[in-house]
Amino acid sequence: MASSTRRRVLIVAYYFPPHGGAGTQRAAKLVEYLPRFGYEPVVITTTTGVQTASAPTNDPTLLKDVPPVPICRIPDGRLSAGARLQRALRFDPDEIGWAARAAAATRVAIRTYRPDAVVVTVSPYAAALVGTEARRAGIPFVLDLRDPWALDGWRVQPTIVHGVADRARMRRSLRRADLVVAPSLRAKAPVSLLAAVACGVPAVASNLVIPDGLDELVEAHGPTRHELARALRRVFEMNDGARRG
Repeated sequence: MASSTRRRVLIVAYYFPPHGGAGTQRAAKLVEYLPRFGYEPVVITTTTGVQTASAPTNDPTLLKDVPPVPICRIPDGRLSAGARLQRALRFDPDEIGWAARAAAATRVAIRTYRPDAVVVTVSPYAAALVGTEARRAGIPFVLDLRDPWALDGWRVQPTIVHGVADRARMRRSLRRADLVVAPSLRAKAPVSLLAAVACGVPAVASNLVIPDGLDELVEAHGPTRHELARALRRVFEMNDGARRG
């Protein structure tokens, strides 16, 4: 583990600067602000040239707020014929090839950096598979749900079977996590929190909505490390009591 005075957290985020788009913002700000709370981030992400519907262009200006931390950029994996068929039938989650490579990189990063926790931010939801590596290593796994996954009304499945499979994947990932984090208590996030609690997993969210890019709200209204520690302690104490009961 990292030293007792400064802890280390491994962050797995498919979208990360210089990728543009809304999905990049949360991981970028986690990496920017975690050092102020005594955590040293290590990042696993994809290569800079990737363009998807969620991140159609690069925005190099986002790099100016990223501190000098270790960043491992993993290219998307090449899919087998069977995997390509599953993709065509839409039975595999998005970016499953990258997630498999990211899981391998996570194993190496755990041995190299010895993090105190692994945080995986999704989507793409295949990235949640990385949590298996954290559990194998006995390291706390935090699943950051930027959207409510299978419970998102905008996520349309072609058939009922696809919907059942997607909810099953979500359920397995939630049960694998030690903690689920949602962006806020507003919009669609409470659905994610309810799903986590239903799976017996502690869940936390902010009571403040911070629009992308308005960092001054973080400075003015963000919790102190002591307030955050007390809130997390209450969550885990309640969860332990529920399990004993």
